[in-house]
Amino acid sequence: MQGPWQRTFFTFKGVLARKRAINAMKKIFLVLVLASFALLSACGYNNNSSTGGGGGGGGGGNGGFTPQGNFSVASLSGQYTYQLSGVLTQNGFPQFAESGVFTADGKGNITNGTDDETPGTLLTSTFTGTYTMAKDGTGFLTFQIGSSSFQFAITMIKSTKFYLSVVDGSANASGTGEQQTASAIGSVPNGTFAFRVHSSNITQGSLAQVGTFAVNSGSVTGSDDTLVTGGSVSSQSLTGSFNAPTGGGRGTGTLTDSTGTLSFQYYIVDANTINIMPTALNAVNSIVGVGRAEAQTGGPFSLSSLSAGYAFGSHGDTTANVGGTQTVGRFTATNGAISSGLEDFVVDGVSASQDSFTGNYTMASNGRAAVTFTSSSLGTVSEVFWMVSPTRAFFVVDSPAKVEDGTLDAQTASTFSNSSLSGQSAFSMSGFNSNFLDDRMGTLIWDGAGNLTANLVEVDTGAGTSGVVTSTYSVASDNSGRATASLAGLPSSVANTDLVFYLTSLSSGYVLQNDVGTEIGGSMVLQSQ
Repeated sequence: MQGPWQRTFFTFKGVLARKRAINAMKKIFLVLVLASFALLSACGYNNNSSTGGGGGGGGGGNGGFTPQGNFSVASLSGQYTYQLSGVLTQNGFPQFAESGVFTADGKGNITNGTDDETPGTLLTSTFTGTYTMAKDGTGFLTFQIGSSSFQFAITMIKSTKFYLSVVDGSANASGTGEQQTASAIGSVPNGTFAFRVHSSNITQGSLAQVGTFAVNSGSVTGSDDTLVTGGSVSSQSLTGSFNAPTGGGRGTGTLTDSTGTLSFQYYIVDANTINIMPTALNAVNSIVGVGRAEAQTGGPFSLSSLSAGYAFGSHGDTTANVGGTQTVGRFTATNGAISSGLEDFVVDGVSASQDSFTGNYTMASNGRAAVTFTSSSLGTVSEVFWMVSPTRAFFVVDSPAKVEDGTLDAQTASTFSNSSLSGQSAFSMSGFNSNFLDDRMGTLIWDGAGNLTANLVEVDTGAGTSGVVTSTYSVASDNSGRATASLAGLPSSVANTDLVFYLTSLSSGYVLQNDVGTEIGGSMVLQSQ
């Protein structure tokens, strides 16, 4: 399916940094965005400052909706690192990635901010800012970089982690932020990590890298599997380096395999977690991407290391479209056999629902699993898993038609029903619809009786609105953890937004909009405060 989201995104050249894209279009978008938020500020997702640190709460609005929760500006306190990626809404809609660090004082003020952005020559800026917070953990960040202000909607998962999305009209982009551990950010990472990086450049197209590496005194050795647009997965050895971090746990490094040398900025979350932002491939700029490394535990691995019910989510690029594939699903793994596989996916705007599959796998002691699925609609599909632990893995799909990678997590609940799906979840989704770009985030309130309320911000090609949408939900009776809901009244062109969830635990999991002509997916996590 061809559309305005075609791979012409890769035709950009030179430095197209968001800070340098402030123009008349952005100013018009910003007026519209903030006006729409102001009209709906009583719905909980608001941009009004809190009083007395109490959290900028909502009040009655949209049918008497009142935000639920115990969050306030005090919930965001300490030093955080963030990472997001997406598409600029001007100058040919190029892709970009952005990462950085800042300190929140628990009173609505931001200091010590450092922001990095690609593609092109890495652009680094310092900033200060402010933030607001409602009781349900929804709020807004404002970064002041020189004379320019940049706005992000945020939704707290817990005090140490949040989703964020650009809402100032300059871009459609989303990601996450996490509190940093002070004791970890001053030293070079050390230990064995599983990692996943997805990047793009104008010469090779899309690139997925999944594997493990060991860091010892800044020196890297390991193994990975890579996939380049139009090719097949290649397994190889890996070398590299991590240089000493500078202020805020930021540092630089390299990973080298047969694909070439990937240069990157890294951002320490804690001793077990590192965010990665590619800056160059083979010394050539104009690369954009994001990645993550997590400490590997539970080895040496065997067939029994992958033994449970698992839910998964993946996304990537097809040969036709950037962001042209999204998949969510689940399966059961037992002693080398895959059973009870079920998945929903959208590829180039064409959707499939409840595709069933079985399969088998082998497992190496370093955590590399070679997996083969037999799908009722796709035939034979090969994938490679790299285990983070027996309950989590990164993976890449071996296909010349797409570069798709993702994560899987063990389902910690054994039974799922309408009554077990209850509480308030933070969620984030990104992709495109028939109008073009679409990001949404906020909270989902499950009542345990089949009723769902969504308090959300949606950004459609730079223009944002916020509001409250009600719906019903249904959890499958087969204990697969698959749930569905249809949200009516979103700003997107789809009259009813049909969502499918594959739960990893009660009120947490992967989510996909399974509608023709859309490519929108993400995740949700039960909030805690």
